[in-house]
Amino acid sequence: MREDVEEEAAAASPQPEEPAEPVEITLSFPDGPEISQAAERRLIGLLQEDAMDEDWPVILAGHTDSGGNDAANLRASRSRAEAVAAWLVERGVDNDRIEVIAFGEQNPLAPNALPDGTPNEEGRRQNRRVEITIAPPGD
Repeated sequence: MREDVEEEAAAASPQPEEPAEPVEITLSFPDGPEISQAAERRLIGLLQEDAMDEDWPVILAGHTDSGGNDAANLRASRSRAEAVAAWLVERGVDNDRIEVIAFGEQNPLAPNALPDGTPNEEGRRQNRRVEITIAPPGD
């Protein structure tokens, strides 16, 4: 009988919660800083992630393709990341958690030009993005 009581007590005691996992997602931007419907759906999903319930920093890294000059690309990458920041703040994310970083064209995912020097439209499309990272400080 003592075994039954111990089993019931073990079943009734709260189980430790699984820790939230860090989250990384990438949002594409066809052109300019406007958040597309597809990106908005991903952001809505992001709000449902356990990591959003933590007090972890939300890092928004804006990127561009290589079209335009360096200063314009830096501004465009910042505008994209700031648009995502504004969207998150409007939906209740504390602005103090958000850090915006503008990379301009510095970190392409794909080549911006083909070997013959012509524009690589697919590569440029991939490079116009905001990478979102939500993780404990120091991760």
